[in-house]
Amino acid sequence: MRRGTQRLGDQPFLLEQSFSVADAYQSTILGWTKHGDIDLARWPVPTAYAARIAERPALAAEGL
Repeated sequence: MRRGTQRLGDQPFLLEQSFSVADAYQSTILGWTKHGDIDLARWPVPTAYAARIAERPALAAEGL
Protein backbone atom coordinates (compact mmCIF):
# COMPACT_ATOMS: atom_id res chain seq x y z
CA MET A 1 0.00 0.00 0.00
CA ARG A 2 1.33 3.41 -0.95
CA ARG A 3 1.19 6.19 1.55
CA GLY A 4 1.05 9.94 1.70
CA THR A 5 0.76 12.16 -1.31
CA GLN A 6 1.48 9.33 -3.76
CA ARG A 7 -1.63 7.51 -2.66
CA LEU A 8 -3.73 10.68 -2.45
CA GLY A 9 -2.76 11.53 -6.01
CA ASP A 10 -4.46 8.34 -7.18
CA GLN A 11 -7.76 8.75 -5.34
CA PRO A 12 -10.18 11.60 -4.70
CA PHE A 13 -10.28 11.37 -0.89
CA LEU A 14 -8.18 10.13 2.01
CA LEU A 15 -10.25 6.95 2.29
CA GLU A 16 -10.25 6.32 -1.47
CA GLN A 17 -13.63 7.01 -3.10
CA SER A 18 -15.65 8.24 -0.12
CA PHE A 19 -15.58 11.61 1.61
CA SER A 20 -15.12 11.16 5.36
CA VAL A 21 -14.57 13.16 8.51
CA ALA A 22 -10.83 12.67 7.90
CA ASP A 23 -11.18 14.77 4.73
CA ALA A 24 -13.04 17.47 6.63
CA TYR A 25 -10.28 17.66 9.23
CA GLN A 26 -7.55 17.56 6.61
CA SER A 27 -9.15 20.44 4.73
CA THR A 28 -9.10 22.47 7.94
CA ILE A 29 -5.41 21.79 8.42
CA LEU A 30 -4.63 22.66 4.80
CA GLY A 31 -6.61 25.86 5.27
CA TRP A 32 -4.27 26.87 8.08
CA THR A 33 -1.46 27.16 5.54
CA LYS A 34 -2.98 30.45 4.38
CA HIS A 35 -2.50 31.92 7.84
CA GLY A 36 1.06 30.65 8.08
CA ASP A 37 2.16 32.04 4.71
CA ILE A 38 2.75 28.52 3.39
CA ASP A 39 2.26 28.28 -0.35
CA LEU A 40 0.73 24.90 -1.19
CA ALA A 41 1.54 25.43 -4.87
CA ARG A 42 4.91 23.80 -4.17
CA TRP A 43 3.02 20.55 -3.61
CA PRO A 44 0.62 19.84 -6.49
CA VAL A 45 -1.07 16.78 -4.98
CA PRO A 46 -2.22 18.46 -1.74
CA THR A 47 -3.16 21.56 -3.75
CA ALA A 48 -5.41 19.51 -6.04
CA TYR A 49 -6.85 17.64 -3.04
CA ALA A 50 -7.68 20.93 -1.27
CA ALA A 51 -9.41 22.17 -4.42
CA ARG A 52 -11.52 18.97 -4.63
CA ILE A 53 -12.59 19.30 -1.03
CA ALA A 54 -13.40 23.01 -1.44
CA GLU A 55 -15.79 22.12 -4.29
CA ARG A 56 -18.01 20.05 -2.00
CA PRO A 57 -21.35 21.89 -1.74
CA ALA A 58 -21.55 21.88 2.07
CA LEU A 59 -18.03 23.21 2.47
CA ALA A 60 -18.39 25.73 -0.33
CA ALA A 61 -21.57 27.06 1.30
CA GLU A 62 -19.61 27.62 4.51
CA GLY A 63 -16.80 29.35 2.64
CA LEU A 64 -14.27 26.78 3.77
